[in-house]
Amino acid sequence: MTKRIPLVGALVLLLGLFVVPASAAHVLPGPPSTTLNEQPVGVHGNPDCNDVLDASDFLFAHKTGVPTDATIPLSFDGLSGTLTIDVKPGSVFDFSFTGDFVAAGVIVKGGPNANFYDYTPDGAAADTDLHAPINPSNNKFFGLSHIEFCITEAAAEL
Repeated sequence: MTKRIPLVGALVLLLGLFVVPASAAHVLPGPPSTTLNEQPVGVHGNPDCNDVLDASDFLFAHKTGVPTDATIPLSFDGLSGTLTIDVKPGSVFDFSFTGDFVAAGVIVKGGPNANFYDYTPDGAAADTDLHAPINPSNNKFFGLSHIEFCITEAAAEL
C-alpha cells in the first residue's frame, strides 16, 4: 500500500510556503508517542483521514470535539467495539480500542496545524502520549482542538 502523507505533506508544504506566513511554514511535530514510539508527521491546516491515507487504508473516521475522557461505542458494517480516550495533563492523551477495530492513523489537531500518527499497515489497538504540534512561541504542545481516528478492522487472531 502506498502512503499518501509524503506526497500530500510535500504539496501542502510547497503550497503553504505561498499562502501561510513564514512563522507557520514549518510544523514542529514534537516527540514520538511513548508505547509504540510512533513519530508524528506535522501536517499544515486541518487535515482529515482522506488527506493523509488512501481510502483503502481505513474503513471509517471518528472525529471528536475538544477531547475529553470518553469511551465511545463504535459499529460499522456488522463490526463493533469501543474506543477509549484518556486525556492527561500537558495536552497529551492515550487511546485504546476493544472489539473489531484498530487505528490505521490518528490526526491530532491543535493550533493552526495537526500531527498525523501513521499506524498502517497493521494498525494500533492502543498508544500513549499522543499530542498536537509544538507551539514555537512557548515550546509546549498546542492545546487539543480535536482528534480524528482513521479506523480499520483489527486483524483476526490466529
